[in-house]
Amino acid sequence: MRIVRKTAFYPGNYNGFTIIDCLIALVVVGIAIVAYLELVSTAVKNGTFTRRLDDVKSLASKKASELAKDADSLAKLIPSGKRSIGTLAPAKLLPGYSQVLNESFQPIADPGNVTSPKFILQWMIIKDLPQKNEITVLVSCAYKYGNKLQIVRVAEAVKTDGIKTRNS
Repeated sequence: MRIVRKTAFYPGNYNGFTIIDCLIALVVVGIAIVAYLELVSTAVKNGTFTRRLDDVKSLASKKASELAKDADSLAKLIPSGKRSIGTLAPAKLLPGYSQVLNESFQPIADPGNVTSPKFILQWMIIKDLPQKNEITVLVSCAYKYGNKLQIVRVAEAVKTDGIKTRNS
């Protein structure tokens, strides 16, 4: 049995595809390939962002825990009449209260000459917060690519009788 299609576009007997059928199929396949490539690209970007977000959170938490262990001696460095020392502002690196790391999480000696992606850690020590005789350590960690900060997270550690940490 033979299928015969007779329309205004295909006069007479027809067995096969025309160039128009092939072009339409090619366009549909092309659109599907472009959509798939965009999906893969988005997945890779999101995977990279998620990895960086996890790196930033863990670096901030780790540094906050390290500083909280030594919080009593750090609080003694706070000048009289002040409650805090250090800074969290990512635009201003305060010597002794900041650290710049490379992609491998190793400290960078001269952060001004490095253009590769890096992590910027900054911390602040606050005494008598949230209550008297307690010491709070705040650590901000930023992922910087070129001249642009992409991810910033802050970790908090409160030194009381024990150490209580909280991420935000």
